[in-house]
Amino acid sequence: MPGGPSDSAHEAVRAAEAYFEECGIRRLFTDLLVQLGQDRPKDVLGAIRAYLDGLARGWDKEKASGKEAEEEEEHDADASLLEVDPLRLLAEYHFPGKGPHVDLSARTAWAGGFNRSLLESWVPQPSPCCGCASAAGAFNALWRIKRDASDACTIREVAEIMAAQVEQQQLQKQRRLERLLGVAAGALEPFLAALDARLAEQGLSWTGLKAKAVTKQIAMANARELLRSRTRSGPREALDAPEEEAGGAGAELPPVDVFEALREVLCQERQEEEEEEAPEEELENVAATSVGSTKWGKEVSELLVKRKGVLRLRAERPNTSEVGSGGLRTALLQLAQAREEQLKVSCLMARKGSMAQTAAPLTKADGAEAVHAQWAALKAAFGLPGGVLLFHLTNHYALVFAWREWLEDEADPAGSAGSAALRRQILTARRGQRPSAWMDFEEVREILLGWKGYALLHVKRA
Repeated sequence: MPGGPSDSAHEAVRAAEAYFEECGIRRLFTDLLVQLGQDRPKDVLGAIRAYLDGLARGWDKEKASGKEAEEEEEHDADASLLEVDPLRLLAEYHFPGKGPHVDLSARTAWAGGFNRSLLESWVPQPSPCCGCASAAGAFNALWRIKRDASDACTIREVAEIMAAQVEQQQLQKQRRLERLLGVAAGALEPFLAALDARLAEQGLSWTGLKAKAVTKQIAMANARELLRSRTRSGPREALDAPEEEAGGAGAELPPVDVFEALREVLCQERQEEEEEEAPEEELENVAATSVGSTKWGKEVSELLVKRKGVLRLRAERPNTSEVGSGGLRTALLQLAQAREEQLKVSCLMARKGSMAQTAAPLTKADGAEAVHAQWAALKAAFGLPGGVLLFHLTNHYALVFAWREWLEDEADPAGSAGSAALRRQILTARRGQRPSAWMDFEEVREILLGWKGYALLHVKRA
């Protein structure tokens, strides 16, 4: 009958279908049914629970690699998460508005801890300067300085400390290269200035982004072309070499042209590299000429990388891409010294053999007992007064704001009847500094095991 219950039912179905389409539930259950049809598990309900649990675990990762990954880093200044009660932060599986309500405190066993000072002192990251921002946030938290206080440590303060550090490394590499070339100290300055000018003519900049950025390959290609063009038609920079004694008598060497000296070693090395790609029988004697010799391309490239690092750290929007864990550690120590304070930086967790005196070294062969001990070490370090954890993860530095663990109530389909899985997570940031990602400890281990440079640092007041 028109207008009767059947019409209402059809409207309800259409509304439900629209909702399912909007939030992706239709696709979710379609994938689930396809998976069940392929696997044909005996315990269908258990398989469904495991599938949904896997989706829940991947929810934060999907968000981080989806919409949130497209956000500009200025959005890091959004303080909305600070409005959340830290206890609720530990108990809610998802962040507010990021997923269905799941109360972990209702589980059979649940525990956690948070660092209120970090939640109140982390420094928003306005550019790719995670090293500066995480160091500033760590310092502020250790001395209980809120980010808006007049004496709060800032990104610019840490960036200048790092820039001075990298500038010293640049000078050391420049002096080494000048000695290898046999030219006077400072002789490379005209070459570096000419390279800057050449890059600028092409619309490129050491501090540029995307199409305007200067990569290592672009820098070296332009350096070689600059040297070739100078030899063909450009002016030469003749610089007096220091006097040296020969046969007991002082003998003044002829002026050394730095462009010519660089061209002879850098462009010739490139030519030899290209020749070595030819058939082996044609080059029986060529490859042997560079054995044991200076790797000029490596020497020049390392110098240019340091130069780029200094300029990017002192840019309006600092960039700490050239600063590793060692540089971050040194910057933290120098920051404390500049403020007449003292702190210690040690490695809590890293791949075995990658860093000296690591408290909890990791290996791929670690069993359940070893992993449990590592998690216990993390919780113990987190809870020590006067200390914070700083995570060097995949292409990023971020603080560790909290940890939590709980037992899943559902039985593990792959385990024995009645077994329960222990979930362990830390609260950190995949992008920016805002506490925005609960990361499983298993993933933390995978990251640390993936590269010798990654580490979980323990920063403490001395």
